[in-house]
Amino acid sequence: GLYSRSLIVEGQPLHRDFITNIRPNSTVTSKIREGQIAVTIYTDVQSAGEGWVRPGSRVDVLWISKYQGQPALSVIVQNAEVLSADRQIDIKNVLSMGTVPATVTLLVSSEDANRIQLAQSTGKLTLNLRGDADSGKGDRGAGAIVSLPDLLPRGSAPAGPSAPSGPK
Repeated sequence: GLYSRSLIVEGQPLHRDFITNIRPNSTVTSKIREGQIAVTIYTDVQSAGEGWVRPGSRVDVLWISKYQGQPALSVIVQNAEVLSADRQIDIKNVLSMGTVPATVTLLVSSEDANRIQLAQSTGKLTLNLRGDADSGKGDRGAGAIVSLPDLLPRGSAPAGPSAPSGPK
């Protein structure tokens, strides 16, 4: 009458937090922990890390849009866990597909889910893949906006049409 709440590894101690008496609705909903929301974004070869974004990966979600009339980028979510890629929650199935996922579902807080949904409707989302050893701690620039002037050396002006210099 009990169900697994998380991965139970053979030979490891069984802790009460690993089991529950609540029957999961599906394999997917059983992986959504309390306080989390599953939110899906559209991806392509660039935004899904060339296909390396897979279930269990950790990613930062970046939003590319306009800020004060200029292209800009902002990190809107950090260290989100990937629940599924193209509706596959098993890494073996994703590996056998051999394609870049068209959708990726992330496990995030409800506030982050709202941020992602709004950003997806007003710009482009892309994912930065984190390493397995990355603890997700530290400053990764959450909320900081990167715009065109940030790409240029300090003190230089962006290229563009120049104003007339006066009568010749």
